[in-house]
Amino acid sequence: MVSKKEDLDLLDEIMVTTILSKAECRIEPLIDRPYYLYQRPNGTSFISLVEPEYCDPVRFGASYLSTVRRQADGEWKVSET
Repeated sequence: MVSKKEDLDLLDEIMVTTILSKAECRIEPLIDRPYYLYQRPNGTSFISLVEPEYCDPVRFGASYLSTVRRQADGEWKVSET
C-alpha cells in the first residue's frame, strides 16, 4: 500500500513536471546543472540561474517551485538537490 506522503510527493512531482513543460527558458541550459523553476502570480513559469535564497519573491514577483536539471535527451527533470 502507498502512503499518503508518497501520494503527495508523486502529486507534487506531477504538478511541477506539468508547469516545467510550459516554462519559459531564455538561457542555453547545460546538461545536469541545477536550475531553478519559479512561478509568477499570473501562473506563468520560468527557469532561472538565480538560486532561491537570492530571489526576493516580493521584488521579483515569483515563487520558487523546484530545482530542476536538463537531461542529455533535452528533457527537464525535477532534482533532489
